[in-house]
Amino acid sequence: MTRIPSHLSGLILLLLTLPTSANAAAPMPSCAVVGDSIAVGAGHHMRACKVNAKIGISSRAVIARVDPSAAVNVVSAGSNDPDSPNLRTNLERIRARAKRVIWILPINARARAAVQTVAAEHDDAVVGFAPAGDRVHPRSEAALARSIVTVMGERS
Repeated sequence: MTRIPSHLSGLILLLLTLPTSANAAAPMPSCAVVGDSIAVGAGHHMRACKVNAKIGISSRAVIARVDPSAAVNVVSAGSNDPDSPNLRTNLERIRARAKRVIWILPINARARAAVQTVAAEHDDAVVGFAPAGDRVHPRSEAALARSIVTVMGERS
């Protein structure tokens, strides 16, 4: 058995104790993932968050899914109704129900612009993703979820 020199043993002990003390990650805020199929997919990888999402729903249907009690709502809306004349109004109504929002940017240019405008007006974070072959959904739901968690941690 190899002996560890005494000057290294103290350093090793310090490094072993750091994750539970000085470098412990800050707890994540309470969160909800709400919206359409993109939210469904990301929510599968965000077990600490409540998920209230449904495939194929419009931005209008997302309004009622917002959790006003959550510290942050992660919202995916607009992909299913990018041409709706009420999209911007629906996004504002979604935003009005939440304390803080992290928006998932739709791929569709019109919906993306509407989400970016609302987010900018409220100083909300946005998260994009690389699209899958259908040009609607993420190539990797897990990668999208990791991006969301990163932004959540940066803004907590």
